[in-house]
Parts: sequence; C-alpha cells; structure tokens
Amino acid sequence: MDYRRTGKKERNQMMKYGNDISRWQGTTDFVKMVNAGSTFVIFKAGQGTWKDQKFDDYIRDSKGILPRGAYWYYDNGVAPAKQASAFYTIIKDVELELPVFVDLEDRNAGNYLSMKHWAVFMEEFERLAGHKCNVYTGYYYWDEHYSPQFENTFKDVLLWMAWYGRAYEYLKIPTPWRVVTIHQFTDRADGVAHGVSTKQIDGNNFYGSTAEWNEFTSDFYNAEPEPPEPPTDCEAKIKASYNQGVADTVMQYDEVTNRLLENKERSER
Repeated sequence: MDYRRTGKKERNQMMKYGNDISRWQGTTDFVKMVNAGSTFVIFKAGQGTWKDQKFDDYIRDSKGILPRGAYWYYDNGVAPAKQASAFYTIIKDVELELPVFVDLEDRNAGNYLSMKHWAVFMEEFERLAGHKCNVYTGYYYWDEHYSPQFENTFKDVLLWMAWYGRAYEYLKIPTPWRVVTIHQFTDRADGVAHGVSTKQIDGNNFYGSTAEWNEFTSDFYNAEPEPPEPPTDCEAKIKASYNQGVADTVMQYDEVTNRLLENKERSER
C-alpha cells in the first residue's frame, strides 16, 4: 500500500497515539503505557555500531501488549553501510509489528553527513533485509541537507517527522514526501503516567485510514488470540492424575452416602 496517496482530509479521519523510547527511559511498564493511551511504541535499536542496552528487555517485556517498531540513530561519524548492517543484524530475528526507521538528526560533525550517505544506508539496509527502511527527521534538518539527485531513494518510504508545538494540518512537508505518516508532536508527555523511569517521554500521532493503520500495525488489533499450547507429557500425566483423584473422591463420597442411607433405612424399620 502506498501510504503517500491518501489525502490530508482522509488521513485526519484516524489518529492513533504512540511513543518511542530508548535506554534513557529505563525499566518500562508497558501495561501502564497502554493505559495512558498509547497504541504503539517504537524502540531505539542502536546507534552507530552499538546496540541499545534496553532493546532486548523492551522487546521481551512488551510482547503481546502493543505493536512494536524499531529505529536506528544514524551517526555521522560511522560509515553508513556499516550502520545499516548493524541495524539489520540486531532486528533480523526480532518479531516487530511496525515498520523500521532510520533517525536522521545528528548535528555532530562527521564524514558521513549528507543525503548521499543516507542513501547508501537506505540501499544497504534494503539489500540485507529485503524491504525498505523508513525515515525519522525534522523538517529543517532534512531541508538543510536535501539533494534532489538522491530523491528517488526516499520518495516511497514513510516519513516520521518531529515538529513540536504545531498541529498536524499546519505542518510543512519536506520533499519528496506528500504526507507525514507519524507526527512527533512533543517530547514532554508525562513519563510517570506512561510507565517509564523518566519524567518525560516523546509523544507521536499516526495519521491514516483504517486500512493503513491495520497494515502499519500488521493487523495487531485484529489478530485472533493464539491457541494455548498442548500440554507436555508431564503436564498431561499430572492432569490425568488429578482428574482420577477427583473421580476417586466422588466415588468414595457416593459410597459413604449410600451406607448412611442404608443405615437410616434399617433404623426406621
């Protein structure tokens, strides 16, 4: 599905709130996050060549609670192909319901700060993963480094854009996109209410049609619950033993009851 083809009026018909977190948020209660209104969460998988220290914990603790995605913080000082490989290696065996993103916002000087190098990251990731990586950025950061000759690499991916203090319908949309799929509208949501260890947390809104939302979340909210696993031999034996014990108890109860009734009948004769 081409998320970019939906008009702004239609996109505004559905808005879904979610969060993104990294190791800085510490131990997280994902049930509490859902109770605070979150319908999706995106985890930092790593940066440069290192893995986020909490990524595995977050993946484990959030399973089945809400749909999860991952992002990679692009480091201007590390070769883009090397970063793409590191990102892919970390997430390749992880069950994610949401798309993945590369976070383009690093202001530090480096040899790999250009749209040309970002394109290398995108192409290498797609080669390894077999699917595209999407983009997180800010409007002015992207505009500062935009180069039309690399536009084709980015035009068919989703845009997750940070712009605080501005309503979705008033966002400027950078080239080559026509819509913003996720709007990060704050970095000051109540962290405690969302179950994280920091006072504040990023807040995001997804915009799209019902069909786009279902595809974005891999039908997480429409999936049927998984059937329980069949009992192991040991569990089956324990259950059979328990059932037999119940049956024996019932039989003994019936025998005692019958004797009491017989004794009562004899005494009444």
